[in-house]
Amino acid sequence: MKMKNTRFNGRLIVIGASAVVLASAAGTAFVFTDHTDTSAETSVAPEDGTVDKAALLTREDIENYLYEKNLISMAHAHELLASRPVLTLKVSSVGSRVSVKIVLPDGNLATGNLFVITLTDEAGTRTEYTNNDMDGWIIIDNLEKGDYAVSMNEMKDFVTPASPTVTVEGEVAPVAVANIEEKVVSEAKIVVAEEDAAYGNVTTAETVQDTPAPETTASAPTETSAETSVQPVFTGWQTFDGSTYYYDGTGNRVTGWQTIGGLKYYFNESGVKSSKVGVDVSRYQYAIDWAAVKASGVDYAIIRLGYRGYGSGALVLDPYYIQNIRGASAAGLQVGVYFFSQAITETEAVEEASMVLEYIRGYNISCPVAFDTEFVNDVARANNLSATDRTTIALAFCRTIANAGYTSTVYASKSFLYNNLELSRLSGYQTWLAHYVNMTDYAYDYDMWQYTSKGSINGISTGVDLNVWLNN
Repeated sequence: MKMKNTRFNGRLIVIGASAVVLASAAGTAFVFTDHTDTSAETSVAPEDGTVDKAALLTREDIENYLYEKNLISMAHAHELLASRPVLTLKVSSVGSRVSVKIVLPDGNLATGNLFVITLTDEAGTRTEYTNNDMDGWIIIDNLEKGDYAVSMNEMKDFVTPASPTVTVEGEVAPVAVANIEEKVVSEAKIVVAEEDAAYGNVTTAETVQDTPAPETTASAPTETSAETSVQPVFTGWQTFDGSTYYYDGTGNRVTGWQTIGGLKYYFNESGVKSSKVGVDVSRYQYAIDWAAVKASGVDYAIIRLGYRGYGSGALVLDPYYIQNIRGASAAGLQVGVYFFSQAITETEAVEEASMVLEYIRGYNISCPVAFDTEFVNDVARANNLSATDRTTIALAFCRTIANAGYTSTVYASKSFLYNNLELSRLSGYQTWLAHYVNMTDYAYDYDMWQYTSKGSINGISTGVDLNVWLNN
């Protein structure tokens, strides 16, 4: 057999006595059978199988080339391509772990097959790992820092995928990095629609249409002495010795969860108010009258400081951050911040935390600093993280924040907390739950609950996320 091939950046692999496969660096490939035409341009594959011309070919390019050079019929090219699925290796690394997914052309994992993956380190040492559970996904732990070539052993029923290279970071210190502001860009430098998902996407917080809680008529809290010879019948808000209570229409103190004036509160078993009312805001709330917000009964604000672009990975400062944190602070609200993460490594998470620490300097941050993790769309860079890797990234952020002396929390929806994070590893940090229902059934402890994205607060011209922060 004469082996003919186009010149392109990829590998030439013999997979049978009368068939070869060309796999490009982009992961595309084709198979063709023996032929005798020698009129087309040819090249002899080097011993290492690489081909030297830097031109990436798609499957369509290869089919057209073969057809135009009379090497094979178009129908036969389609048939051969369809008969051997082209696999892709999707490789990522967080810390000292490497994740290798073996993916079919339809995007699903290639389950039911015993694949063997080889990692080759910078010294040329090769180590094989077998997908014994045949789930199409291999996790490799405890690797040394460095670059590794990832390859898959040939299998007769599949086109062997291209071999990517992955960089293993190793252990990353949760300490703020210097000069992080040099990496931060303004929104003028990016295409916002391709980098920033409008915060408050209600689908991520599992919106459920429940029956609204009955509203209790609110009145302003009043200071009353508890020592009196005649016990009056109280109604509404009352404050005794620094503790605030709410009395229903029959003069009884309410306990547990209550909705009063459209806002949620929690009262302990003695009827003492044990929660604070909060909003979280970003550029999507535009200019805010913070004095009016404070007068509406809001105690605190969590302000978006910035985000990492879900396309490019750029670090971006929220254009309303400065005016929001200054305005909320001046109005007398407690303030905290959140960062919308798209980190895919621990190093990136530490960068995000470092950016936060740089831009909260000089402000009184008495509320938590939040790591916001959620899905954005089908192409967001962090969507494919495993729960283990996402948790490792969240920990890198939270530890960096905590090491600087601030309280850190992880924000996510109920299902995201259940399915996309390892909660036991995050037990040392607060949880900010997003669940848009009248009464959440979240099974674990939480510190803050975002219960709607459609709140109405004086001073804010748009719908706004409303939160309740438990004092205990």
